[in-house]
Amino acid sequence: NIDSSYKLIRKECALDIMADMYFKSSDFQRDCARVLVGAMVITRYNNKTYRIDDIAWDQSPKDSFEWQNGKKITFIQYYKEIYGLDISDSDQPLLINIPKVTEASETQMARGRRPLSLISLVPEFCFLTGITDDMRTNFRLMKDLSRHIHCSPSVRLNTIQSLVNLIHKSDKASSELKYWGLELSTSMHEVQGVFLPNESLYSGKSDQPLCSGNNGAWHNYLKNIQPVSCPRLEQWICIHTERDTQVVDRFMQSLEQSVRVCNLSFNSPKMVPIRNDNTESYLKAIREELSQNPNLDLIMSVFPTQREDRYASF
Repeated sequence: NIDSSYKLIRKECALDIMADMYFKSSDFQRDCARVLVGAMVITRYNNKTYRIDDIAWDQSPKDSFEWQNGKKITFIQYYKEIYGLDISDSDQPLLINIPKVTEASETQMARGRRPLSLISLVPEFCFLTGITDDMRTNFRLMKDLSRHIHCSPSVRLNTIQSLVNLIHKSDKASSELKYWGLELSTSMHEVQGVFLPNESLYSGKSDQPLCSGNNGAWHNYLKNIQPVSCPRLEQWICIHTERDTQVVDRFMQSLEQSVRVCNLSFNSPKMVPIRNDNTESYLKAIREELSQNPNLDLIMSVFPTQREDRYASF
């Protein structure tokens, strides 16, 4: 089975983002950590993807590390000798990636080999991937992006067929397939598909079902219909950082206006502000609130940044 895969790579590097924040931020290092820590970046010199786990403010490309045969080499020398790249800012901090421990790496460490070391990256060569919150609010950008990603079956088929043709035209790719005893067909394998009827959606406002149409677009209907049943949200809390208080207040105002259409009702939540956005601060607040009231209907946590490790902790 084969399908298209997409990755959004931004034109600006991590150093550009840091330089822009330097002139706008009142707390430069804190805001850099909020934007970059937890983000995924790609280094174009080797086309590898890394997750930024920390920023080493006390390190720079002028620092050296142990290379082949115990030889000491600076990051400036390394990138010049290996990739032919010049580092323009020798004082920029380094981005830190913590490699994931796999079964293979655990086996190697058990056999006495060196444990996995941290990976230091130069911001100038790191390009962020993915979509930011500002991009999501740009309607024109998201519409253009959707046109490329959510393409029709015929366009998707032509894209895959073009890839297959390129592989067959490449002597190197063909010889590699032959070496492994593999053969790639020049045409797609056809199977008989099954057409399912359109599903109907029933709401609490009308006995007449709603049909999504051939494209399955329910979202236009869900904005204005009432649910069949909706229990009232009685006891719930909202955990957020102190600096996000205004953001949460605006969200609650928008929520109150939105739920009126759907006939939803809820009591005002108990606000639980915390001093910082450390994962442990959120977990501590949740434990304390649950110990006081184990019958909470909902716990809402507001995060200033999107980080996979924080979501995993919950």
